[in-house]
Amino acid sequence: MLTFEEQITAENLTVTYAPFVASVSKRGLKIAKVACGSFTVGWYGKKERSGRRIVKVMCYYLDGTVNLCMRPIEGMMVTVDLEEMNVVDFFDRIIVPVPDGKRMDYRWSEQRAPFAPQVKGITVVRPNGWANWAFHLSFDMQVGPIISSAQIYDIDKDEYRSAMYKGFISELLVPYMDLTKEWYYRTFFDAGEYGFGLCAVQLEQERDCPANAMFMDGYFSGLDGSPGIIKNVFCVFERYVGDIMWRHTEGGILEKVVREVRPDVSLVVRLVSTVDNYDYIIDWEFKQAGSIKATYNKSEQYVGGVYVDQSQGDDTLAQWSLRNREIENKDIVLWYTLGFHHVPCQEDFPIIPTLSSGFELRPTNFFEQNPVLKVKPPKQVIWPNCSVVD
Repeated sequence: MLTFEEQITAENLTVTYAPFVASVSKRGLKIAKVACGSFTVGWYGKKERSGRRIVKVMCYYLDGTVNLCMRPIEGMMVTVDLEEMNVVDFFDRIIVPVPDGKRMDYRWSEQRAPFAPQVKGITVVRPNGWANWAFHLSFDMQVGPIISSAQIYDIDKDEYRSAMYKGFISELLVPYMDLTKEWYYRTFFDAGEYGFGLCAVQLEQERDCPANAMFMDGYFSGLDGSPGIIKNVFCVFERYVGDIMWRHTEGGILEKVVREVRPDVSLVVRLVSTVDNYDYIIDWEFKQAGSIKATYNKSEQYVGGVYVDQSQGDDTLAQWSLRNREIENKDIVLWYTLGFHHVPCQEDFPIIPTLSSGFELRPTNFFEQNPVLKVKPPKQVIWPNCSVVD
């Protein structure tokens, strides 16, 4: 996994490397306005790559915008050996025009009229707290949030029952699928190579999380072993967006209508990790209706291998799944793969609206009956100073 210190050093080497500076000048750009990023290169079977930690440094041009990924300096590349901390390769094969910075800034302070109508304010308050889940939440430098010992209360048995031993995002694979010399290696493992937890950001109340959220800090160790902290890295809150958990209207009884409805309220654990040009918003959502029961092997946690950047495929999920282990009457480790296929469009400019997806793990024959059948209807909250205008 790359550390911030290594990446910053590699990027500083690049902007002071004489051939690179000359290539920037040849394009009519100012070196003081250049910002760079370090990218892992993967393993493609070459023996000379084995055991070496190297990165390719790609650079961008600011000069009028902070949206740096929209202004790449294409056609040239610097390769840095992280162990020796020196430049081991450089090429400048073609000059590609850098896009201008017009209309690329996404900051509110830089926007100009006309503006969209302002969204009306909304407040959600759950004064009575959460009821039927218990779990342990921890922070990890590589994978971010780890949920462990998750238990759900079974009202019929009057006890908490284990639903999940341990759950986390093992890896996030980002393959760009571009065969050009500057792009072919860009098949990134954002957790194993960059640290999904290390790239997590501080969350803001009523921006990243609702007003009823509680916050937790995350702790990690630096390159020299010294402790570090990310303030408010988690927020935990109850979510209700007007969905129905269950309902039924019985209209077949003469002179009588029976109606029962329960709102769908869930408990959410949220973390946001910004890995280069991606802001990942990760929600673990615990519903009152329950979750799964899954096993654990501490040697098989990271789908891309323990040391992803150095892996040659011999300690990955591809190998573990070849063991043909018995599954009858066994607890199962679930490796769920969730895929996004991003087809760029004009509406992505200059910054893409949030693209959402997810999956739900539902209990099957875990409870004796519907586990939310006996959830009490919520108490009505009387809001003062509210009126309806015709």
